[in-house]
Amino acid sequence: MSDAEFFAKVIPKRLTSLAEDFKQSQEEFRKDEKDRGLRRAGKVPEPEVTRERLSHEVIDKQDLRTLLRSGQVLPASELAKQKEDAVRLAKDLEEAVRSELSHRRTKIQTDPDKTVVHYTREPFEE
Repeated sequence: MSDAEFFAKVIPKRLTSLAEDFKQSQEEFRKDEKDRGLRRAGKVPEPEVTRERLSHEVIDKQDLRTLLRSGQVLPASELAKQKEDAVRLAKDLEEAVRSELSHRRTKIQTDPDKTVVHYTREPFEE
């Protein structure tokens, strides 16, 4: 048998210490707590949309259709639709939170109402 050699692309990652990992997780936790506090206060931040402009060299090298298919380029109408969907989702979530809060404050009647007459049916026998 011969020895087999495998070749693969390796992406080196910098090793971090436990202190650096802890510091990073604490920063993420604080950011999440801040966002949660803003949501509770009703000041939900708008979702951030990032856009990157491709250089002319990249666009000239590749056909626009292949860029669209690969997802590197989005039409402006698609970006507008994504923004509308994000705004609609945020409004729906806010409405759901308001509904849930009002539902929690509503008193549920536990004893039956005496003013409403309830009719019952007797079984039919021949």
